[in-house]
Amino acid sequence: MMFDNSTIISDEFSISVPNVFEDDSNDYEYNYEYKSGQGVFDSCSVSFNTPYGYSSAENLINQMSKYHSNDNPTEVEQLKLNDIVWYWFSYNDVFGTTYYYGTTKNNKVYLLEYSIQEDATTDCINYKQQVLDSINKK
Repeated sequence: MMFDNSTIISDEFSISVPNVFEDDSNDYEYNYEYKSGQGVFDSCSVSFNTPYGYSSAENLINQMSKYHSNDNPTEVEQLKLNDIVWYWFSYNDVFGTTYYYGTTKNNKVYLLEYSIQEDATTDCINYKQQVLDSINKK
C-alpha cells in the first residue's frame, strides 16, 4: 500500500502513546514500537498514516479484511471514540495479532495499524486501548 506524503498527519490528529514506546515518527506518519523483552517476537507497534488514493475508510477496511480472508479476520465493526468514527477489524497469524482502524476526514482516509507480536507481554493489549483513546482530531 502506498502512503500519501503530502498530508502532514500531525496537523490533522494528535496521538499520545505510553513512554515505553520508541518514537520513529515524521511529519507524514506516526510510528512507535515497544519491545517487551519476552523473546524474539516480543514487540507491539503502532503506525498511523494516510493511504494514497482512498476516500472512504469503510471501503478500505472492508477491502483489507477481504485481502486477509485466509487469516480468518474478525468482522468489520464500527467504533466511535472522541468524535471519530473508526471502521476496524483484526486477524491472527503465526506472528501475532494485527488490528486495523480506518477513519475518514476531509475525504481522506487515515489508517491506524496496531500489531502485537506473539511473545509480547499483556501490556501491549492494554496499550492498544490507551493509544486509541488518545487520538483526537485537530
